[in-house]
Amino acid sequence: MKNNRTLYIIIAVLCVWVLVLSVAVIRKGRAVLPNEISEYNVSGFSTDLSKVYDQNKSSVVTVEHGSELSSGFIYAKRDDKVYIVTTYHGVSGGNDISVHFNNGYRIRASLKDYDVFADVALLECEFEYEVKPVSLGDSSLVSTGEFVLGIGVREKLDYDFSSQFGMVSSRYREVENNISFRGSYYSYYEGLIQLSGEFSKGYSGCPVFNMNGEAIGMITMEDGSIVFALPVNEIRIIADRMMEEEDYTKLQLGTGGRYIADLEKYETVSLNINVETIDGYYVESVRPGSLASTLGINRGDIITSINGTEIKNSDAMLKICYSEMNEIEAEIIRNGEKITLRGSISSD
Repeated sequence: MKNNRTLYIIIAVLCVWVLVLSVAVIRKGRAVLPNEISEYNVSGFSTDLSKVYDQNKSSVVTVEHGSELSSGFIYAKRDDKVYIVTTYHGVSGGNDISVHFNNGYRIRASLKDYDVFADVALLECEFEYEVKPVSLGDSSLVSTGEFVLGIGVREKLDYDFSSQFGMVSSRYREVENNISFRGSYYSYYEGLIQLSGEFSKGYSGCPVFNMNGEAIGMITMEDGSIVFALPVNEIRIIADRMMEEEDYTKLQLGTGGRYIADLEKYETVSLNINVETIDGYYVESVRPGSLASTLGINRGDIITSINGTEIKNSDAMLKICYSEMNEIEAEIIRNGEKITLRGSISSD
């Protein structure tokens, strides 16, 4: 009899435990009602995109040049001067430029400076009201597969700013660009962030934000459903020098390639690269007549350092390319052998 009583107690406890567990599971898995908002976090970043939009919409502007519209963003304000970053191809010519702020104000702007190769223009206008410059991130920390949000203007002025959700499909992609400027033809490589998403016409100059609300690039070109954004780390270098009215020239090596840190394991194995002992920039192509060709850099070489700076990522290369120098010394690895190449840099 005593044994039966103990058994009954155990069964009752088990029933209560199952009931409590079932209720907890049902509550956790219940459907979210239409008037409820659920927010989740992935790797520390909120997936509630409205926060990213609300945080940055007042920092985005519409740039009107003649009958053309493009996007831009507030980079800085000094006294009553507001500085806007946008694409150069959207304002080339430099006359009849207006900036439309999110609060409805329309202000005439002037083209302070531009970089035709990076496709960056810096606009200047007088605006006595408070404005909010964008929060700049670090484009070297961008990851392939990362979600991004573009905020810009579409094809018509009567549209409010719109947003487009996308994804980083390649954190670093060297794109061959060909332009004609002032009667000369130029062909060069530009390191860009590749994005996937249906970004509409007018998104040129559109700032692209990560899920932490930081700008990581600006859209400068497109190819169907794929668009490319200039990394914000390069924009920062260009815009700061334009604001300080500093002359600069970006060194063009004339190489196309990728950084070893971005190569997949099967690629490093097939190329016989020991990632534990070798780091740098893998050269996939060399433009004839370029500085790299003159130095003697070949396809398949690994550039490990330039003028004493280790070339482990795009930021290191930017530091070199935007620095002033007359001589260049490149350390490379060719067929497992370390080689030093030296040369002079012309003013062309």
